[in-house]
Amino acid sequence: MQLKSKNITLRPFMNSDKGYLLQWRADKNIRFMTMMHPYVVSENINNQWLEEVMKNVSNKDVYFAVEYNKIKTPIGYFTFQKIDLISRNAMLGIVIGNSCFRGKGFGKEIMETGMDYGFKILGLIKIFLDVLESNTSAVKLYKSLGFIEEGMFSNQFFFDGQWYNVIRMAKFSSEKQV
Repeated sequence: MQLKSKNITLRPFMNSDKGYLLQWRADKNIRFMTMMHPYVVSENINNQWLEEVMKNVSNKDVYFAVEYNKIKTPIGYFTFQKIDLISRNAMLGIVIGNSCFRGKGFGKEIMETGMDYGFKILGLIKIFLDVLESNTSAVKLYKSLGFIEEGMFSNQFFFDGQWYNVIRMAKFSSEKQV
């Protein structure tokens, strides 16, 4: 399944995405901002992870590579994890791996395209995410898209010798409002 918008396409991962993923997962800043573990991912682990993602047939996780339409090159990825089709909610994840595409509106477009899929195709009522309190640009983006703060987890994430607070944010479909 592919989800197209003006500038980006959310598409299934392919083997040819291995190099991009490895590069992004080697980036310490990306690992920090996305609250990954602090260790660089080896090529072998990266390839195993990608194989598992491409073979995944569960209804618990959905992964999309984000491709920039003009150059047909991956610039990041978008995920729904912990999909609960009974309670109709899921956790959203987004990575813009290529720094040239940050701060230019692509995050908003990716989020809108992905959330449209979540609400209209998956039938979700609630989409939630966790974000570092210190990631003020992401918090601002999420608020502009209608996310509300549901709570704060103090000293939730440990990275590079320091503890960080994490904000839980959520957006509800028009079917269910808070």
